[in-house]
Amino acid sequence: MHLWVSKQVHNITVSLFNLGEVEGFLDLAFYFIHMKKLTNTYIDQTASELSFTIQLTASIDLNQFIIFVDECDNINNMYSDQSENHSYYFNKHNSNITITDLGDFKYDILIQHDVISDMNDHMKYVKVISGSDNHIVEGVYYNQVLLFNAELTKIKKTCNMCLDDKSMRLVMHVVFKRQLLESALETEDYNQCMLLYNDLCKLLDISKEDAYCECTACPTCCGGCCSLR
Repeated sequence: MHLWVSKQVHNITVSLFNLGEVEGFLDLAFYFIHMKKLTNTYIDQTASELSFTIQLTASIDLNQFIIFVDECDNINNMYSDQSENHSYYFNKHNSNITITDLGDFKYDILIQHDVISDMNDHMKYVKVISGSDNHIVEGVYYNQVLLFNAELTKIKKTCNMCLDDKSMRLVMHVVFKRQLLESALETEDYNQCMLLYNDLCKLLDISKEDAYCECTACPTCCGGCCSLR
C-alpha cells in the first residue's frame, strides 16, 4: 500500500513521504543491518574442530577465505592485517575447511586443525575475510559456563552472614562488569567484549593458561585493562 503523508504548513499542503516507499526502505535497511553476521561459534577440542555460521552478501570463494582467531590476551592485534600477529590463522592451505551452503548467502563453516585441540574455553575473537573485496565478518566465541562456575566458586568462599565490605564490592563489581559484557555482546562491540572479559577473569581469579585454575599472575595491567585487585 502506498499512502502519502502530508502536512499543512502556512495553508500549503506539503507532501513529506510515501509510507509504502518508506516501508520498503526500512525493510532494506533492516536487511543490510543484519547481514554479514558470525554466530553459533563452537569449539570441539576432542575433534579438533572450530565451527560457526556466517551471513554474507555474496557467495564464498574458498581460494579467498581466511579466518583469524585471537585469544583474549591478544587484544592489541585483533584488527591487525598481518597473519603472524594473530593467535591462530586458518585457510584452505593449512586447514581442512568444510562449507555448507544454507541458502541466501548463509553458510555453516567447519574448520579442522590439530591446533584447535589445544584451545581453552576462554573468549576468542573470530574474524573472517572473504572474497576479493575483503568482506569482513566478525564475532566471538564465548563460553558462559566458564564465568558462571567461577562466580559460584567465588561466592562459596564467602559467608553470606558476614560478607565484609571488600567482598561486597567485589560481588557488585563482578555483576556490573557482567552486565556490561552482555551489553557489549548485544551491540557487537567485540573490542569491549574482550576487555571486559579480561577484567572479569582478573576479578574472579581465572587463569589465562588454564581455564579452570585460579590465577597466580601478578596484579599488572593487560591489554589496557586494570587488574582491579
